[in-house]
Amino acid sequence: MRKVALITLYDSNIGNRLQNYAVQQILQQHGFQSCTYWYTLKLTAAKKLKSAVKIILGCFISRYRTCFVQWKRKKGFEKFTEKHIKKGKKINVYKKIRFEDEFAYYVTGSDQVWHNWHNFEQELEYFYLQFVPREKRIAFAPSIGLNKFPDKDTEIHRRGLNGMKALSCREKAGCELIQELTGREAELLSDPTLLLDKSEWIKIEKKPEYEVSDKYILLYFLGRTESYVNHTINKYAEEHNCKIINIFDRNLEKQYLTAPDEFIYLIHHAAYIFTDSFHACAFSIIFEKDFLVCSREEAAHEKMGTRIDNLFEKFQMESRWYVPNRQIDCCNYKKRKIILEEEKKKADEFIDRYMK
Repeated sequence: MRKVALITLYDSNIGNRLQNYAVQQILQQHGFQSCTYWYTLKLTAAKKLKSAVKIILGCFISRYRTCFVQWKRKKGFEKFTEKHIKKGKKINVYKKIRFEDEFAYYVTGSDQVWHNWHNFEQELEYFYLQFVPREKRIAFAPSIGLNKFPDKDTEIHRRGLNGMKALSCREKAGCELIQELTGREAELLSDPTLLLDKSEWIKIEKKPEYEVSDKYILLYFLGRTESYVNHTINKYAEEHNCKIINIFDRNLEKQYLTAPDEFIYLIHHAAYIFTDSFHACAFSIIFEKDFLVCSREEAAHEKMGTRIDNLFEKFQMESRWYVPNRQIDCCNYKKRKIILEEEKKKADEFIDRYMK
């Protein structure tokens, strides 16, 4: 099998780990054997000291338990990665990265790889694959996650995008942003998690070690929500005799430690799902679950909702946005299969066109 190197973010985030797995499996279906590079940033002595002081103070000033739980959660995600994702070598983006000719292609995506999270030019250059020849650089459904490119990074983005052999993006706004900056068209592809069949996800799902009732509502909120949302959820749970599982509540340690494969199980078997997460929506669609999405309270997260808007527009599910005092209803999945087949076909054609 031809070899491919995957270049993506690498963190304790459910969506991140599952999109990484999805890209790996999709490429395997096309005859590629892939491994995922994982990268580090070399900190200056001052930043190392600041980070160490912050951790020490955080652990010893009323936050010991929180830090310990975060560490346990990270270990759980690493366990998932070791089991399901083939890892490549560790990369330090500050050092010269040696190009390895054994890989037919280098694929960047599908997470927000071009966001420049740590505000380092070297990080952006790494995710634009500038350490390999242009003919090997493939962008497979990355999410830009920006309304516009920051002025200070504009030239880096222009140079990076123009240096890609093949361009695609997960959001319509991202495709427009790329064309505006470079004049090049990027193909609009779905999030890779949607491109794997439900049966493929069932293969790796895992029942959590903590107690899961036969009938439960799943909550997965990454941000804050209005108080009336909680009232609605509690009322619905009481009326339908459901327990509540909240997997991002740091006060519920066992549930907060839910790993990506356990997340799949919980989505698959939930009676109803309330969320503000894109990937909770994606997996609800995959498993044809009833769900509602609540807007995040924080203004800084408003742009995150555009990803969900694009998803709902594609699957004609705009009614999945939560509206106060409106009756909680069921989802209509009549066109789901046809739409997923069309999206899978687009991705297959993209890979066949640029990665022959």
